[in-house]
Amino acid sequence: MILAASLATLTTVVASPASAAVPGLTIVSNTSANNPTSPKPITATCPPGKSVLGSGAQITGGGGDVVIDDLVPSANTVFVTAYENHAGFAANWSVTAYAICANPLPGLTIVSNTSANNPTSPKPITATCPAGTRPVGSGAAVSNAFGEVAIDQLRPDAFGVTARGVENHAGFAANWKITAYAVCAVALPGQTIVSATTVANPGSPKGITAACPGGTVVVGSGARIQVVGGVGSGDVGIDSLRLPTPASVRANAVENHAGVAANWSNTAYAICATP
Repeated sequence: MILAASLATLTTVVASPASAAVPGLTIVSNTSANNPTSPKPITATCPPGKSVLGSGAQITGGGGDVVIDDLVPSANTVFVTAYENHAGFAANWSVTAYAICANPLPGLTIVSNTSANNPTSPKPITATCPAGTRPVGSGAAVSNAFGEVAIDQLRPDAFGVTARGVENHAGFAANWKITAYAVCAVALPGQTIVSATTVANPGSPKGITAACPGGTVVVGSGARIQVVGGVGSGDVGIDSLRLPTPASVRANAVENHAGVAANWSNTAYAICATP
């Protein structure tokens, strides 16, 4: 059963002057029902006349056995789907989609790139922005893995966005693929990418906040999980990628029921610009 209805919508408007570099900047969120149903799709929609810059998602509950399967930016929406893995999760859980919206920016476009469709794991893939533009937002989508593949990397750089999907310890014999999305635009005043990384140890969960430099705000986000030696990397995934304030990104990562014995770390990325 697929639950399409939502229970709550929250919009926060970030005030900007008339000559703002990112005019009309607004963060919109939408949260699914809180129950054991899987999968759960949910969409956050920008106000009329505004376009998507960045995206985010948050699983509440789930205990590490619910993964973000889709985090897809489009012209004016962000679509998120979360799946339980093979272990399932009997208790209630919910998923929230976040859309960072603004008036359309110069050169604004969304590009994507999709991996091969096969059983190989891991699968990294990069979406590269057109010449003359830089990434302002990111996204990723796993196809046909039904909760058995974790997105462990959604990493922006100066040229585009790299996403990576990794099978969990159970493996997945069928074909699957991952798509990386980059929301691109002409470089904004003050645009920079900042990151913050947790300590590397076997502890779970791991949350970390990347804060924009003074006078700038978040326009996009990302995260990256790194497991020493790579063993068990599919057993820890990005559990949430949210904006606790207009100038920060909070990334949370959680091990599933199998756990990860090796040391691992979690990195949050914030794409920042002058408001």
